[in-house]
Amino acid sequence: DVCSSDLGNLIISNGGSDQLAIDILNQLGQLLRSESLSAGITELNISDLPSGVYLLRVEEKGYIKLLRR
Repeated sequence: DVCSSDLGNLIISNGGSDQLAIDILNQLGQLLRSESLSAGITELNISDLPSGVYLLRVEEKGYIKLLRR
């Protein structure tokens, strides 16, 4: 599960035991940030990103989620 907070944080819950590869891309497809997350809940600070629309690519789950910041 992925959700964003009003405080500029991205909260990711990985209930599985495998690691997730998380990429944050801009609208041009350029990689802005890449994280490797293990099981549990992780909070990523994204307050340094300007307001806009970003793509959040989660490699383990094989889906792309649209994140608006």
